[in-house]
Amino acid sequence: MNNARLNFLLFRLRLVSFFILIIFSTHLMAADAEKSEIPFYELDQMLVEFKATREGTVELSLFRKIKFEGQVIELPYERKHGYLDKVIRDIAPKSTVVSTKGITIVSKHDKSLSVYIIDELADGMNEHLNIGDDVAFEAFHVYNSPYGPGLLIYSWEKKVEPNWFQRFLIERKRREVNAR
Repeated sequence: MNNARLNFLLFRLRLVSFFILIIFSTHLMAADAEKSEIPFYELDQMLVEFKATREGTVELSLFRKIKFEGQVIELPYERKHGYLDKVIRDIAPKSTVVSTKGITIVSKHDKSLSVYIIDELADGMNEHLNIGDDVAFEAFHVYNSPYGPGLLIYSWEKKVEPNWFQRFLIERKRREVNAR
């Protein structure tokens, strides 16, 4: 077999591998988007809608899962947690969840909210987040108070600008959805 033929076969193999990678990546992204059943809320919307309906009361939400985004303005700190502990123990007496820390986040319209975090997240947040970072959160909506929602963060992901290939896949998915 001569060099030209071998180079041609290797080129074809790389090309086929590249197309398989693109197709596989697209299907993974679509499957990930479809399995997400947790509702997404705008933080500004939550600050208005998730308040106690009667003044001076707190209304339980019973740990409904939600997603939202916010900008970190204060990294993990010790915070009052007696009420949250009581709710956790009342609803799930055998729970091992510990939440003595919180962070403060701000919405797109500069409204701030102090949220609880599961303590095991604190070290990772201190290591990987900076003040001003945009972050996607998953949380339990525990209660509504006169000040807004009581949220317990159980997952977070720092938002980063997508690379060119991710933008290509996002745009492709957007076109598929619009074509339907």
